[in-house]
Amino acid sequence: MKRMLAAICALVACAGSAPAADFYAGKTVTLYAGFQAGGGVDGNMRVVAHHLGEFIPGKPKIVAQNMPGAAGIANANFLYDKAERDGLTLGMPGRSWMLSPLVGEPGARYDPLKFAWIGSPGAVNTILWLRGDKGVPSLDALKARKEPVVLGGLRLRATNSIGPLVLAQKAGWPLKVIQGFEATAKILLAIEQKEVDGIFVQKDTFLTNRPDMVRSKLVIPLVQSRPVEPGVPLLWDSIPDQAKPLMLLIMASDNFGLPLIAPPGMPAERVAILRTAFMAMARSPQFIADSEKIGAPAGDPVDGATLTRMVADTIAGATSEVVAEYRAAMDAGK
Repeated sequence: MKRMLAAICALVACAGSAPAADFYAGKTVTLYAGFQAGGGVDGNMRVVAHHLGEFIPGKPKIVAQNMPGAAGIANANFLYDKAERDGLTLGMPGRSWMLSPLVGEPGARYDPLKFAWIGSPGAVNTILWLRGDKGVPSLDALKARKEPVVLGGLRLRATNSIGPLVLAQKAGWPLKVIQGFEATAKILLAIEQKEVDGIFVQKDTFLTNRPDMVRSKLVIPLVQSRPVEPGVPLLWDSIPDQAKPLMLLIMASDNFGLPLIAPPGMPAERVAILRTAFMAMARSPQFIADSEKIGAPAGDPVDGATLTRMVADTIAGATSEVVAEYRAAMDAGK
């Protein structure tokens, strides 16, 4: 009798674990980027889409798609309230969308903490780039200017818009932002055509589609958020103390990198499968090599549980005063 009960228990255990292990066999996973093709978010997403399936049990096909809109908010809304919760729909909305509900961004209909955070390839480095022929060879030269340089930006809440606006308001840097570009690829084109002077963005945005702009020094880096580029000043050493709390909130997404997320309410075992697969992929030589080709973070990924804590800590640590400053900066930039 005991042997029979043990056999039944073993069969039940196998029946419970088999679906988790075999679920993805023969399936297709759709992975969305929250931006149009041609920018850093899209480029990073496609590297993940190319490699992730090899590390998921069952080796499902990964199909890359774009769902642009509102600097990642449209994709996040879709994943939150419309996408199936079965583990076959994933997204990389962008880098700053998770703070939108915190600062009262219109249209953000999601709670960032309810997503299943799968992993991130690693922290990113945001750089202020200007045209090399603008006659502004350094950050000191920029600060000494009387006339502002003009940067291209997406919608106001995007880091490449709100970041420079706050640097102008709080640090007194001569920066002006033309907002409303629908894709970073179009900002790069505007830089090339001398419609704007530069952009506040990660290096991979250039290396995904226009590496020639960096190689030829059509654009040069003046300041960076992380100590990555040799000889380029660090943002935090270059701004007054009163500007730092607000800039830290704006730049918090640099620490998250470009996260891969799944809809809320997914079965826990599928979340675990995807998290394990992501970390194995992110440490694989093939993924690292392809990421380095486009200037994306590589070799130091952030796991899903850590991302969840980081987002929670950022939201919990944002004081009402700093959030009010953020909203005031947005209002002033309209």
